[in-house]
Amino acid sequence: MNDEPETDREALEREAERVRARLYGTLDVLDQRRHEVLDVKHQVEEHVVPVMAGGAVFFVGIGGVVALAIHHAVHARRHRGRERMNALLRMWRRDRSSRRSDAKR
Repeated sequence: MNDEPETDREALEREAERVRARLYGTLDVLDQRRHEVLDVKHQVEEHVVPVMAGGAVFFVGIGGVVALAIHHAVHARRHRGRERMNALLRMWRRDRSSRRSDAKR
């Protein structure tokens, strides 16, 4: 009768060791994956094409914004000059029309 509880205990200890070893193996794999995920150099080497595509999209976007800003600045300068000329013409026309109305009085 004494042998049975000891055998049960040994079997439970072996099972616990097996489960513990499996858990340690899983933790080692998780730790290795964590290091791979957080290693930027490894990630860039692993995903070269998406990184290059993202960089290209980024620089094309920046180039578009710069081109749009330059276009806006050139257009605004041209528009500003046109508006000044129109204001001058309006002032000239008003002045001439006010002189005519003064002359009629």
